Amino acid sequence: MQIDWYDKKNDPLAHILRIQKEKGITKSEAEKIVREMVPKEPDFQKKIKEAVIEAYPEAYVVKIQQAQYSTGGIPDLMAVIRGHYFGFEVKRPYFHKKGDLQKKTIKQIRAAGGTADFVSYPEEALGLIEAYFTK
Repeated sequence: MQIDWYDKKNDPLAHILRIQKEKGITKSEAEKIVREMVPKEPDFQKKIKEAVIEAYPEAYVVKIQQAQYSTGGIPDLMAVIRGHYFGFEVKRPYFHKKGDLQKKTIKQIRAAGGTADFVSYPEEALGLIEAYFTK
């Protein structure tokens, strides 16, 4: 089975139920299989970073590395484009959990005049950028 079915237009529950029926297993066992099939968060981060750089070659885009003494909740990817800050908290489709600290940080970035949000796909990140520049 290919793993390109996990895009945002599809229903994860349908895939879980299909696998459950095909294999004659429990729903939680099928969910575990689907969880293993969906790429990990760094794969989505890489695709988003590449898409932003391709669309905005002048952009400064970095993956933020968290460490023991880092400030918690900082978005995974940071981009500065034409002097504006964009923060992208990248979440794995279907299985993501939005942390309270991440929600708070995104609110603070917005209050400070930056743009930040939760994204899973390149088109979501590019949509945030385009929305900022077309308003």
